[in-house]
Order: sequence, then structure tokens, then C-alpha cells
Amino acid sequence: MNRVPVDYDYLLYFCTQEMQVFQAATAYLSVPVEVFNSLQHLIDIINSNVTHTSGQPQPSSDVDISFSGYAGRPRLEISSDALQSLLDTSLPVGHLAALQGISRRTFYRQMKDYNMSVRKRYTNITDEDLDERVRIIKTHMPNAG
Repeated sequence: MNRVPVDYDYLLYFCTQEMQVFQAATAYLSVPVEVFNSLQHLIDIINSNVTHTSGQPQPSSDVDISFSGYAGRPRLEISSDALQSLLDTSLPVGHLAALQGISRRTFYRQMKDYNMSVRKRYTNITDEDLDERVRIIKTHMPNAG
């Protein structure tokens, strides 16, 4: 399988934002120096890759590109296992699609092809059980939400 590059520009933006958050947090928290050093090292690595790549994000190595022989765009396929492991992260589908370098529509189409749904992953807790759990949380943390 052919490995394609990830969206280094987005990754660089995200890491830079996290560095700023950690720097601001030092006014209130004791953030270990190793966190800053590691994050700066990661930013340096990403910076070196940003200079080597350009253009739009490409599909990740989990995405298989198949050509039908007809005109039009090639079909992007994600294996069932890869799709399941992505959904297990509980990240929003839009973010999962962006991480894979594909559109949300393609990600949803793949989910449909494998009969997967985000709704099927929701809990089936009853209203009474939910109310009881909320009461327990409010008892332990009366100022929560």
C-alpha cells in the first residue's frame, strides 16, 4: 500500500496552539519543562515536514484508492477494521474524516457500506437511570454544570 502524507499544516497549527495554551497555563499551574521541550521538538519535526510538502491534505495510509477504469474520481475505501478503530476514538466524524484526508461524505458513505452508525454507539440507558446518575453526580459535585 502506498503511504501518503498527512496534513502537516493543520498539525503544526494545532501543536502551536497547544504550546500557547501550556504557556498561558504556567501562570496558574506547574507545567513540567519536559512538556514544553517535547512539544517544541514535535513542532520542529512538523516544521521540517511542512517545508517538504504542499497542497491539499492527502488520504492517509488507511484509505485505499481504487480506480474503476471509468471517468471520474477514484473511489476511496477504508477497511472495516480501520473504520471501527477510528469510531472507537469517539471523536466527531468530521474530525475523523479530516484526519484521514477525506470528506465527511466519503466517511459517512463508508460507514453506510459497512452498516456502521454513530447512533448505534450511543448508550441505551433509560431516563430513570440517567436521572439517578445525574442525582449522584450533583450530590458529589453540587456546583457542576
